[in-house]
Amino acid sequence: MQLSNQDPLEPMSDTDFIAQMAQFSALEQMQALNGAFSSCQAYSLMGKNVLATVSDEAGGTAQIYGEVTGILRQNDTDYLQIGEYLVPQSAVSAIYDDDAMDAVIAQAANLVGKQIEAEVPATDGQDGPEKITGTVSAVLVKNGLLYAAVEDKEVPVAYINKIS
Repeated sequence: MQLSNQDPLEPMSDTDFIAQMAQFSALEQMQALNGAFSSCQAYSLMGKNVLATVSDEAGGTAQIYGEVTGILRQNDTDYLQIGEYLVPQSAVSAIYDDDAMDAVIAQAANLVGKQIEAEVPATDGQDGPEKITGTVSAVLVKNGLLYAAVEDKEVPVAYINKIS
C-alpha cells in the first residue's frame, strides 16, 4: 500500500509496513545483483575475440572483429574496448576462442587473389563513400580488425560487398 492511499484513521499495520519494506529491499538487491552479473559477463570477455556491430560515420553499420582489451561501465551500461572502438556489450553477436580466430583468418585468406568491390564510408575531407575495386594481395589483422590489401589500400573486410 502507498502512504498517499492510506486512511489516516486506519494506518498501515506494522506487519504490512514491514512486508512492503522487505519487498523494496528485495527489489533493490535484485537490481544490484543484475548490474553485478552484467559486469561479470563483460569482464569474462576480456582477452577474448568478439564480433560486434557498430555504427559507422556514414550512419550505417559495420561489423568489427577484435580482442576485448578493456571494459568501461557508464550509465549502467558496460562498454567493451575493441581496437579503437568502444562497443556496448549488447552489440556483441559472437565470441571466438583463439582457434576460431585462426579459422576466421584462414577463411579471410581465401580472399587472396580474388577480385573484390568495397564501399568504404567517407572520412574527414571526403565527399562520399570511397568505392574500391581490385585484386586482394594479402589479408591483414590490425588492431584486431581484418583488412584486405587491395593495390595500395587496406580495405576493412566488413566493407567488401562483392567477391568474384
